[in-house]
Amino acid sequence: MNEAIQKFKEMIGQTSSIVVAVNANNDVNKLLLATILHSAFCELNKKSSLDVGSIIDEKTQRFIRALCGNIDQSAQKERLVIKLDSKSMPVSELQYEKIGDSFNIILESANPLNPNNIKIEKTRAPADLLMLIDPKESDAESFCTNTPHKEVVKLSSKDRDIIIKVSEIIFSLFDTIPNKLASPLLYLITVQEKKPHQNVLEILEIKQRLLLAGANQQKINESREEFLGSAFWKLFGRALARSEFEKRLGTLWSFLPLSDFKKTGQDASMITRVFDELRSLRPEANFTALLWEESAKNICAVVGGNDASLLSLIATQIRSPLSSTYFLLNGFETFSEAELKIRSHIQRVL
Repeated sequence: MNEAIQKFKEMIGQTSSIVVAVNANNDVNKLLLATILHSAFCELNKKSSLDVGSIIDEKTQRFIRALCGNIDQSAQKERLVIKLDSKSMPVSELQYEKIGDSFNIILESANPLNPNNIKIEKTRAPADLLMLIDPKESDAESFCTNTPHKEVVKLSSKDRDIIIKVSEIIFSLFDTIPNKLASPLLYLITVQEKKPHQNVLEILEIKQRLLLAGANQQKINESREEFLGSAFWKLFGRALARSEFEKRLGTLWSFLPLSDFKKTGQDASMITRVFDELRSLRPEANFTALLWEESAKNICAVVGGNDASLLSLIATQIRSPLSSTYFLLNGFETFSEAELKIRSHIQRVL
């Protein structure tokens, strides 16, 4: 156990309430990571709540439930705060009383009381720990602003892949890994091992520990197949057919026009899955760029890379917040416009 994991374990031991926050944006892997950590904290009898930042479609929710079981979606507790100007209306006494179903808060002051000087605001109860899962900078600021907290921890893939980090956290927190955590974590490790430049022995050791903990490979396979379905593979096939590896830039390009989504009955919510599959097939690619037509004259793109420092540099130059090992772009009218923009920034860093 490295020093950072040891410190995190000690922090959790001293923590009572936790908010696990993620803005998944249809990235099911991030959502699974957040769910695994939330479930782990619940297993440790912590007051944990899960904030996913956006609406998750029903298909993805079914997949999460299939792997993780029913999730306690306890929301962070809310409270009402009564605010008043103590200079103009100093309070000499505060009382409360309960009469039947009525709960009354009584304020007394030597000065005249004006109800217009009293404000009532609804806030969230502060959490001991706010845990952010691979956030973009803008998402991190939003979560920190909207979620009262004492401490904040950001888990990212900047120095080491987040799936490996979460695996290490789970192993550190439990002598015996709960069965409900083993299967979703094994699913993520199978995703991880498809990525280039992996530590094979480390991956095998993690898989072995999870299988011994009761991870169900058959359930994982069945859940994944139901989640993706044949329509996904048809869409992926079209992306593969429209792909090209540009050796000079070490870049894999792929394009999905709106007609491909219509013909396969899929939508842009599956883009990150298509993107992951493309990257796993061409691990030698330094960069992968998947461009798709969201609507007429609205071309979007997801760009990823194996070199975190180069990818971060491109994201900074192009003014797009980096999220994990990829960033998103939109607002182009044509595929050519988007490709030229991405190509020029890749060339700058090579």
